[in-house]
Amino acid sequence: MKLEHFILRLETTPDVLGALLRGVSPQTARWKPSPERWSMLEVVCHMADEERKDFRPRLKSLLFDEPPGLNITPIDPPAWVVEGKYNARDLIAMLEDFRQERTISLEWLRTLPEVLDLERRLSDTKMTAGVVLHSWLAHDYLHVRQITRLHFDLLELEAQPFMIDYAGEWR
Repeated sequence: MKLEHFILRLETTPDVLGALLRGVSPQTARWKPSPERWSMLEVVCHMADEERKDFRPRLKSLLFDEPPGLNITPIDPPAWVVEGKYNARDLIAMLEDFRQERTISLEWLRTLPEVLDLERRLSDTKMTAGVVLHSWLAHDYLHVRQITRLHFDLLELEAQPFMIDYAGEWR
């Protein structure tokens, strides 16, 4: 798959998130269906930190460091949520933070040659540059789905006593 495909798809995510979260109140942004699930705000904060601390630096290291992955540092996204007090932050500010980080990533990706060695691997692991690149886009899709699911769950709760099953089954 061509790098330009990834760039175009990754470029859409800030706008998709902006549309999904337009008009969401601070209370709704912080709502969690259960303590172990993330709120919409926590998802956006996570995505900004993943951009800054995970996907962009990992791909850079796998593509250009000798040995590949030399500068990869461990990450702990669940700890970031607590330590960074994600759910106390401002949704609009965090959407902008994500947008800025994604812009930095896209600008960097556009400097790369079209032909990359996506087989470069972190020694003794299955992590390759190709795995990170494909997972980066998959990560966007997973979190867009997660935010959509949070909207669905909240609608189901707010609709009571009315059922929403006429819409179809969530899968």
